[in-house]
Amino acid sequence: MSRILADIIEKSDYKLTQFDDSAVDAIEQNVVEKNGKVYIKCLVRNKDVKLTPEEIVRQLYIYKLVYRTHGA
Repeated sequence: MSRILADIIEKSDYKLTQFDDSAVDAIEQNVVEKNGKVYIKCLVRNKDVKLTPEEIVRQLYIYKLVYRTHGA
């Protein structure tokens, strides 16, 4: 997990244990910094939104729904 995501999640009550590392790595690729603020490119809206703990979890669930793998 990137330091940015770790810092944001660490200051909240959220945990990312239900998400695998590949999902976390994938959404990290969408993190950008503008004017000293951190944003993430939303997978649904295709625009930059402020990166909050809630937004991290939201984007991970979207990723999980869209890119889930079918396994046994």
